Amino acid sequence: MTVQPNFKTGKYNPQMNAVERRHKARIEQYRCFCCGAWPVTAHHTLLSFPEKRWRRDHRYLLPVCFQCHSDIHDRFGNEEKWLESFGETAASAITYMKRLWAA
Repeated sequence: MTVQPNFKTGKYNPQMNAVERRHKARIEQYRCFCCGAWPVTAHHTLLSFPEKRWRRDHRYLLPVCFQCHSDIHDRFGNEEKWLESFGETAASAITYMKRLWAA
């Protein structure tokens, strides 16, 4: 049995293309999604939703400051718990990232 490739999503490429690089640069001009601090880094969300093409999709980035970014990975270990600590939800973060990509 031969597995057919999924042409809808394309092949994962860890390197950003030009459009994705411009998007990342634009994201880095925003303030942190949760605490409002600046400067920020673009966080590749690990939240799952249908539009996300692969685990680290370059289209869906969340602007977060250094402290929040380290909290996501070190202190909470889970994005949903981190969002809840700021009174946010996964749904609000996903909606925000979709709006940023569409802008």
